[in-house]
Amino acid sequence: MFSRVAIVNRGEAAMRLIHAVRDLSAELGRRVETVALHTDADREATFVREADLAIPLGPASARPYLDHAVLERALVDSGADAAWVGWGFVAEDPAFAELCDKLGITFVGPDAEAMRRLGDKIGAKLLAEEVGVPVAPWSRGEVATLEEALRVGEDIGYPLMLKATAGGGGRGIRKVDSAEELSECYERTRLEAERAFGSGAVFLERLVTGARHVEVQVIADGQGTAWALGVRDCSVQRRNQKIIEESASPVLEPDQVAELKASAERLAVAVDYRGACTVEFLYHPGERLFAFLEVNTRLQVEHPITEATTGTDLVRLQLHVAGGGALDGSRPVESGHAVEARLNAEDPDRDFAPAPGRITRLVLPAGPGVRVDTGVSEGDTIPPDFDSMIAKIIAVGADRDQALARLRRAMADTTVVIEGGATNKSFVLDLLDRPEVIDGTADTGWIDRVRAEGDLVTDRHSAIALAAAGIDAYQDAEDASREQLLATARGGYPQVRHDAGAPLALKLRGVSYRVSVARTGAQRFRVDISGGGETRTADVEIERFDVHSGRISVNGRGFRFVAATHGPAHLVEIDGVAHRISRDEGGVVRSPAPALVVATPLAVGDEVESGDPVLVLESMKMETVLRAPFRARVRECPAAVGNQVETGAPLLRLEPLTDDAETSETSAEPVEIDLPERPKADSAVVRVERGLRELRDLLLGFDPTDRRALLTDYLTARAELGARPCAGELDLLAVFADLAELARDKPRDESDPAGAHSPREHFHRYLQSLDLDRSGVSVGFQAVLSTVLAHHGVTDLERGPELETAVLRTFLALQRLSDDVVVATELLTRFLGAPPPDESLRERCELLLERLVEATRTRFPEVASLARDVLRQWFSRELPRITRDPISGEREDAGEPEQPLDDYRKKVLRAARRGTVYPYELIGLLTGPDGTFVEHDLRDGALEPVERPRGGNDAGLVTGVVTTPTALHPEGVKRVVLLGDPTRSLGALAEPECARVVAAIDLAEQMGVPLEWFALSAGARISMTSGTETMDWISVVLKRIITFTQGGGEINVVVAGINVGAQPYWNAEATMLMHTKGILVMTPDSAMVLTGKQSLDFSGGVSAEDNFGIGGYDRVMGPNGQAQYWAPHLAGARDVLMAHYEHTYIAPGETAPRSAGTTDPADRDICDFPHEIDGSDFTRVGQIFSPEHNPDRKKPFDIRTVMRAVSDQDHQVLERWAGMADADTAVVQDAHVGGHPVCLLGIESRSVPRQGFLPTDGPDAYTAGTLFPLSSKKTARAINAASGNRPLVVLANLSGFDGSPESMRKLQLEYGAEIGRAIVNFDGPIVFCVISRYHGGAFVVFSKALNPNMTVLAVEGSYASVIGGAPAAAVVFARDVRDRTTADPRVAKLQDQLAAADDAERDALTAQLDDVRSAVRAEKLGEVAAEFDRIHSIERAVEMGSVDAIISPAELRSRIIAAVERGAN
Repeated sequence: MFSRVAIVNRGEAAMRLIHAVRDLSAELGRRVETVALHTDADREATFVREADLAIPLGPASARPYLDHAVLERALVDSGADAAWVGWGFVAEDPAFAELCDKLGITFVGPDAEAMRRLGDKIGAKLLAEEVGVPVAPWSRGEVATLEEALRVGEDIGYPLMLKATAGGGGRGIRKVDSAEELSECYERTRLEAERAFGSGAVFLERLVTGARHVEVQVIADGQGTAWALGVRDCSVQRRNQKIIEESASPVLEPDQVAELKASAERLAVAVDYRGACTVEFLYHPGERLFAFLEVNTRLQVEHPITEATTGTDLVRLQLHVAGGGALDGSRPVESGHAVEARLNAEDPDRDFAPAPGRITRLVLPAGPGVRVDTGVSEGDTIPPDFDSMIAKIIAVGADRDQALARLRRAMADTTVVIEGGATNKSFVLDLLDRPEVIDGTADTGWIDRVRAEGDLVTDRHSAIALAAAGIDAYQDAEDASREQLLATARGGYPQVRHDAGAPLALKLRGVSYRVSVARTGAQRFRVDISGGGETRTADVEIERFDVHSGRISVNGRGFRFVAATHGPAHLVEIDGVAHRISRDEGGVVRSPAPALVVATPLAVGDEVESGDPVLVLESMKMETVLRAPFRARVRECPAAVGNQVETGAPLLRLEPLTDDAETSETSAEPVEIDLPERPKADSAVVRVERGLRELRDLLLGFDPTDRRALLTDYLTARAELGARPCAGELDLLAVFADLAELARDKPRDESDPAGAHSPREHFHRYLQSLDLDRSGVSVGFQAVLSTVLAHHGVTDLERGPELETAVLRTFLALQRLSDDVVVATELLTRFLGAPPPDESLRERCELLLERLVEATRTRFPEVASLARDVLRQWFSRELPRITRDPISGEREDAGEPEQPLDDYRKKVLRAARRGTVYPYELIGLLTGPDGTFVEHDLRDGALEPVERPRGGNDAGLVTGVVTTPTALHPEGVKRVVLLGDPTRSLGALAEPECARVVAAIDLAEQMGVPLEWFALSAGARISMTSGTETMDWISVVLKRIITFTQGGGEINVVVAGINVGAQPYWNAEATMLMHTKGILVMTPDSAMVLTGKQSLDFSGGVSAEDNFGIGGYDRVMGPNGQAQYWAPHLAGARDVLMAHYEHTYIAPGETAPRSAGTTDPADRDICDFPHEIDGSDFTRVGQIFSPEHNPDRKKPFDIRTVMRAVSDQDHQVLERWAGMADADTAVVQDAHVGGHPVCLLGIESRSVPRQGFLPTDGPDAYTAGTLFPLSSKKTARAINAASGNRPLVVLANLSGFDGSPESMRKLQLEYGAEIGRAIVNFDGPIVFCVISRYHGGAFVVFSKALNPNMTVLAVEGSYASVIGGAPAAAVVFARDVRDRTTADPRVAKLQDQLAAADDAERDALTAQLDDVRSAVRAEKLGEVAAEFDRIHSIERAVEMGSVDAIISPAELRSRIIAAVERGAN
């Protein structure tokens, strides 16, 4: 017996040999190896992995299995002593058998002579005639030319079969009905045979119609014995390719079987045959006659059914007789019945075109009486270069009925999903249910006949498949929507286009359908299907088992499904019935499989009729003709002959020439939409449960259907069950309350100055990354978000598909919350007429109603009002009615009597309806109870006091002088005010308004007071009578603002509403530049936009969900630093202004802001001040400066704590630019020290985490003691704003500027230079105090050499140098470190040992030396760094004159106060 067998085959055939050899090895007790000869396409195939050895043959396109030279090299390299060929390729090639003989390798099969005599179909027919086997009329030899073929065809008579002498497996064979058809296919058949089998010889024989295909399996030993083991019936064929085979034949009598077996054995013995072969016959049941077809001198694909009924292993017998063994004993006896079906990668809906691809899902059947022969595994690829076999499913039973039943079950249990491909599974299942197969009457032409009549094309479950494909397409679109939302959110503008229910054009078997899908729940869909007539609706639920399979319930009836999508094609299998559904692309012809383009008969511009050939492809050695689906003109033809194309590749684009573009390839009519009937009316309980579920999903952002109808149906059913509220209704209200809380566009706690961000803006930030830490959202918002997402079943906020889907639905829910409010109002209205809830629900209901009032009172006051009424009715609770006042925020409605509706009141109400404030309503806010307001108006180009009733202004601005007494300024803080009037064209600007602005600035300059501007403006007035002259007036104002602020004038702006166009430019010139001293305050009701949302949307520009998203504080103006302060409302903005004046206001005639006095002792020791920061090593400020707690001054601490410790405890501090993003390492406060107002600047001394997505060329966090671009900008602006007004005090732990590529790209040099310029130009005392470290570029821009009014102090233990010790040691003194490391005795000793070591010791000593050298170098770095720091101490800085004095921590406050007072004097 052999020791190594080379497999000259692939796939399932190769695996068959591997299994047989493994059985043989186990039986013999010794190893027999297998060698897989494989092409590049099968490099990772199952048979290659399973074989003991593998030899590559090269690319499949070179057809190496037919190339003897390639095979010879592989066989020699393999070291095999036998070659098994299976079927196909060189299995019937006598030259290959001779090659094996030449190489001394046993060919497992007949010798070359026997093969030539029997394998040549022509020779075999002649031999059959010699031994008396009946043969049908034929050409009695090759027809070498078309002329000869036509002559012979006339002699024999049509129909004919044109066959390749070397053909097999249904290839190289064509039915010919006429001389014209023979002329058309003669050359093509020859070429196909030559490519597939290496020989293009063909012959003709008479086609016998209505015949059965029967064949005898023979095994012979070449020693005079041949066994005819069984007779198979292979009549169920399509175009001569076998699909279902069985043994024994259901139509033969025992004597007929005996006659066939005897004749087959005579043929084998006549040529001394050795090996397996099959003798094929046609049988005419009516005449009980046989006609010899051919002898296949190889094992047949369908051999397993003979093995199953005889108990033999034909491959083992092949190996046995090839090794010289004899067939001893009696011939095996047949018993039982076996049926085999071929599972192929081909598409019945595309005329069985090959449909190869990667197998993404493979489940093969098992169980009693089932055998599966396959050569593939899940993950394998079926290449387009070879046959399409996936597996053979074999079923065995005691009789035919049992075998057929088992095969049906086995095929139904089989699941194959091919990426871009298809299988014939459902076609086989359909065959197995046909009476012709069940009763055994199908002949070889039956399938082709009934297919030509339009039968054997099942439409069963087509509507279910359309629904499943529509849902797949919907989910693809939903995935795209989710990606769009997350991508746009990351870019700053979250948006999504989600067209629920949009009709989708689908095509099934050439018929177009329109399918609309809406997702009504997590697993529920509503699907409308129209086939040109009526529209049918289905409620569909899907339960997925995995990515491809699951259960689909349609109107309550369940089906199993398997689905896969590849490009525009959906392969959907419903209860075993497969459907290829494509998205109707209007004329695009795509490749049905990976293929080679072999003919392009058309050119661009050609016209074709419906059904005409347009392209010819070749795949798996078979040609596929693509035909025009309608009458058309070729518009594009990107494919060319020789192109290798993938599945779904566009090959042609056809332009319809008539209105029949929708006509299918088969002129099919729409089939009946066979959806199960929707269930009849359910009980009220069921309808209520369904209604609650659907309403809940509606609120959660699933696709709306008809809200009103949904509510009506629910309320109707609910009325049948009693009036008391149920738990499900409370759940609905809870969902609405949670969403309303998330949708708040105002901060939840307006009294918290740190809570500037509304939940809506927090959600916007969260969407950018779906990362709570990175987005920097508040703890309160996290709780709200978690509650909302929990309604979707998401409890883990780690990013994943479930979270992303829930976020998408939440976003959609928030977008349409105003539409869904009707659910809450209808439920609450129903509650008003109902008795209170049961005791078990009372507490929950009461708490929920309170929460609903709180969540909805601002945005949905009608819901809050109804909830209050229900609380009062059920629980006798009277909650105050809270209204939102744009001046003072939320306040209780005290039910004040209505004021008379005069002209003034009408204007107040008109402004309120727009969410704005009538300017005269602000006067009391500005003056306070004891202040004054003198209205001014324009006369002769200047402002003069006027006496008139309030509301008498005739321009879009109200001007005047306001005085507000304070404790520090009892005579009043005086300023000129400008108040925008929203009732006059929303404050639109033209000459009257611009002239008043200029005059107001002039007046402020004359009086020496600030200009205070409550800005509200729609921008330049646009009308038919004004144009460029208005723009000129805008520019006049711009110029006046510039000259005023450059001269030291101060303009303070409160954005009192929406500012558009010119007004934001004015605001910027007044408050946002390096030289400006004024502040800009924004509220949640304000925004600054250059172009409003409506105009942006109209012009196609990039917009946001509203004007606040374009230019509000939370998202834009606060983070970019252009708004310096946030206030919850206009009253809060007034408070910010007054706090600002407390530090900066210079009364007319005075030279500086007044000292406020203080009870806080100047000599207070700040060391005991608490340092209460989570994670800090310090509990007291003094520990920061302690050698014991912070010996190197490198531990992080909170600079705001130190700043608060230094400032007066009886005065509040006002932090400017608190919301400025990416500027965290600079902290700017207006504070008092020793009663003196100062600008207090601190450098953050702990690392600040960055938010959002970080660039890879910058740091992950803003490091302590470092100025980054925007913190540098903030610092420079703060210094400039204080210049000429109040002292500057800097508390510095400043190691320098960040020099990363990101910072350099973001203008670090420019903003750092601005600090130096600001220090040089600073007018007033500067106190610079080093509290930790002071190095590098920071030293330069804050050096006392820049400004003679600077006092530089340093807390003892601080460090000051050009560079820190550690970087100095690593970079500047690297050579010194290296020399000290080399000279260290530990390193020197190992180097000596290494020099003297032999080769065996050298590697170990080298590794040891590397470790020691690394450790010693670290020590030396520390030594040099410490030495550098000792030399460049703060004491040396004092000696050099860079620092004025070293002070103790205890005297830090007193020395700062003294320096401020000294500088002021």
